[in-house]
Amino acid sequence: MDISLPRLLDDETRYNEAFNELAKYSKKFESFSSWTDKVYPELVIQKLRQDNESTLRVMDIGSGTGEIALGFVSKLMTKFPDVLSTIVEPNQKSLTIFKEKVTQRGLLSVEWDWQNKTWDQYYRDLKTVGNARNHFDLITSVHSIYHLGDTDTVIAQLLDCLVEGGVLILTLTAAYLTSWKFSDRFPMLPESIFSERSSSSVKQLLGKNEIQYEAKQMPLIIDIPDCFDPENEEGQLMLDFLMHVSQFRKTAPSDLVNAVLDGIGSPDFATKEDGKIIVNGTVDTIVIKKFSGNVQK
Repeated sequence: MDISLPRLLDDETRYNEAFNELAKYSKKFESFSSWTDKVYPELVIQKLRQDNESTLRVMDIGSGTGEIALGFVSKLMTKFPDVLSTIVEPNQKSLTIFKEKVTQRGLLSVEWDWQNKTWDQYYRDLKTVGNARNHFDLITSVHSIYHLGDTDTVIAQLLDCLVEGGVLILTLTAAYLTSWKFSDRFPMLPESIFSERSSSSVKQLLGKNEIQYEAKQMPLIIDIPDCFDPENEEGQLMLDFLMHVSQFRKTAPSDLVNAVLDGIGSPDFATKEDGKIIVNGTVDTIVIKKFSGNVQK
């Protein structure tokens, strides 16, 4: 019989905290920094318009504290001297930290447009205003499409916000939890817990709508030993992220918690080396260039 558990995706504050722990335990920001240096120029920048005389308009959605978005903007500045960066982030605390990083890193030459709103609120306001300033050369969504609503609708909205020849970047997990088969191992868990969109589901949607795209994978290696320590808050945030349940150890029945911990420590889930417990995952970056005929039908 299914049990009722609070979804992590519905607890924005704890999700952000858990995501930051994922970034720390997997060295995610370092991986993205390397990816931005080595892959981003060819995969993204070369697909943007080639003239750099006018302002490049970019938008990042669900930016959190800005660590990844700042890397993207810094790389864009090597080619485009004038950049207008719109940041859509509903969490005021995260937005404040982002602004502080802009000052610390000397990125004040960029024109920043801070939007403390959800995507739905921002898109509704944007369509009401309806001017050229609200169309973008580049839109990025890094692990935020999970929060934005119906994926089909959101992708159509994002493409609508691009200029002709503009580029949309979607970064999300590649069938992340599905490959770990949590839903098979623990059938008592609500199916809705594992409803996070994966890159596979987004690719299927794009194929259905005959939207061309390019995809690039990046490995995600997570060290999880602190998940097993009930007194380690960072480890419990990581456990929440793995299970997609808010306060999993506190809200799930104790027999289920014990079974999950046994499961994630088993050889078919993780490998042990040098005192570490390692889980391997994959992140997909999907790149869509808007042109006549490559829009949602």
